[in-house]
Amino acid sequence: MASQPLLRRLVLAVVSVVALTVPVVLGSSASAGAAAPMTWNVRVGGETPDMAVSAMGFLPSNVWVDAGDTVSWTSNSAEPHTVTFLAPGTALPDFNPFDPSQTTAQGSSLYDGTAYANSGIMATQPIFIFTNPAATYHLTFTTTGDFTYYCLVHVAMMTGTVHVRPAGTAYPYTQQDYNRMGNQQAQAALATG
Repeated sequence: MASQPLLRRLVLAVVSVVALTVPVVLGSSASAGAAAPMTWNVRVGGETPDMAVSAMGFLPSNVWVDAGDTVSWTSNSAEPHTVTFLAPGTALPDFNPFDPSQTTAQGSSLYDGTAYANSGIMATQPIFIFTNPAATYHLTFTTTGDFTYYCLVHVAMMTGTVHVRPAGTAYPYTQQDYNRMGNQQAQAALATG
């Protein structure tokens, strides 16, 4: 009978050691793994409530992401825009509203900086000949680098850059920071008319 309390203490000691070790092991493996990819939001254009004045810009114009992250662009005005990444060495074309390679979505949803990718026309409502504009456009970035993109409708006056760093790099800004920057850029553009 005296051996049962000893056995209980031994079992409790083993259980305690296991209970203390499991969180340490699980915590180590969880922190050693890469963070889940993020999705970052950028607004395309802006306008006053009466739609009388438009902001020609990607809001914000620069975002820093990690390889594997996705950027989601959302139309924010009735003014037509595109989100267009050119293939290296390609000149920015003049906008042709009848060219489907400019007005409809082109390319893969994965972007490595080597090919043409285009959202097609984006707007919050049908306008002119663009009866079915896209509301959103998404690209997942697979390669590091700085990738400049354009609105084909508004050419060089409306550009943005996605800065892609290695997966696991600490982010310099939060989505709230980007929202604040985008709001400031939109207000400045709308104020100039």
